[in-house]
Amino acid sequence: MPETARRWLVVAGCFMSVLTGPVLVASTFSVFFATLLQSERWSRVGIAFAYSLYIVIYGLSGPVVGPWCERFGPKRVVLGGAALIAGGFALLGLTREVWQFCVLYGLLGVTAGMTGIVPLATLVFRWFASNRGLAIGVASSGTLGGLFLSPLAYFLIEQLGWRRAYAVLGIGAGLLLFATILATVGDTPEGTARERASAQSGEAEETRPKSAARDYTSSDLTLREAMGTPPFWLLTASGFLFLSALTGILAHAVPLALDRGLARSLAALSLGMIVGVGPAGRVGLGYMADRYPARKFWCGVLSCRVWLFSSCYAEREQHFSGRL
Repeated sequence: MPETARRWLVVAGCFMSVLTGPVLVASTFSVFFATLLQSERWSRVGIAFAYSLYIVIYGLSGPVVGPWCERFGPKRVVLGGAALIAGGFALLGLTREVWQFCVLYGLLGVTAGMTGIVPLATLVFRWFASNRGLAIGVASSGTLGGLFLSPLAYFLIEQLGWRRAYAVLGIGAGLLLFATILATVGDTPEGTARERASAQSGEAEETRPKSAARDYTSSDLTLREAMGTPPFWLLTASGFLFLSALTGILAHAVPLALDRGLARSLAALSLGMIVGVGPAGRVGLGYMADRYPARKFWCGVLSCRVWLFSSCYAEREQHFSGRL
């Protein structure tokens, strides 16, 4: 198989990993949330806490999953995550108490870390010396699955009940991911990563303008060195604040839509749209990140995020002030 095709096959495996890992949880939780409020005597706060716990552990899993990828290889880490997804979702269908539900969603945070951005970035940086931004954008576009996973969860709940729906989604996703990773992903290309980077350095310089090259360091930083720099903590803080805002939207979208009188099927579809339209931005921004200075590009992205959330808040205030 040609080397270029082999690299993009790895990206396809990463795409499936994101789709059946973090996206599966993000695009289905709110659908199950609405059902649980009606079928179980669990409080809204208790159920919502499960998703909050999932997000927190997902974030904290990064420093653990990273060393696993270095020690065991990202392929084995993702395969382990696939097995845990199947088991975790199957066990969710057996829960009888809300605390059990919360514990299992917390454990799913680890599986999301094992199938999410850490192994994805590790694989892309091992396989690509150029066009990394585009590769990461395509690989992380598994959020496209939100367009059908939310309606699928609604359909399975209606046909099978929420307990069996959890089992079908989890086991199906786990088997699909396991088979895809075995067929598409290798931990490293032939030769060492350093040799590969040297061989493609000419190509990287040709595809990246000189203005953009100034934003890349000539040598890698260790973890301790990176943690001693302001950009590391600024990027961490921006990611934390953005995901904190997004988490509330994803968790409560369907119950809120139902409270406003929207049909259950349309509420599930609206959640799918929120998650599923992300790939257009991810691929486009990844392509641009390879061709423009990283610092200016990132400032532009953050400015757009601030404008978007400010506009949403202004529309909300106008809506409620008009009702008073």
